[in-house]
Amino acid sequence: MLDKSTHFEVFTAGAGLGDVSITVKDPNGDTTTSKLTVEDKGKGVYYCQYTPTMMGTYIIEITFSGAPIPGSAFEVKVVPEFNSQKAFAYGRGIQQKGLRAKENCVFYVDTKKAGEANLKVHIIGPGEN
Repeated sequence: MLDKSTHFEVFTAGAGLGDVSITVKDPNGDTTTSKLTVEDKGKGVYYCQYTPTMMGTYIIEITFSGAPIPGSAFEVKVVPEFNSQKAFAYGRGIQQKGLRAKENCVFYVDTKKAGEANLKVHIIGPGEN
């Protein structure tokens, strides 16, 4: 999420001797905006922390002994934090005065201003809790 610190770990145990190199590029390709820190935890484990400062796709490049590790470069999509208070539902299918049995019920959920997240709708019928 935007302006929220995040982390990942790199495991090199069993890979032999070599140095780990990590680069975090922001959506503009700049490597100085994310405040990357890498801590050698020992036993081939590296704890990496960074803070995305803009929305968009970040590229994380990880090399060991000068060669990219499997899967590198990694793409990470940074989005603003989701705000459920900006989502709302509307339509005939959720009107308070009720509906007729066996009639199709249509409603919409607008999340355009709420941010990006998974949407789950649960419909409870009469007598259900």
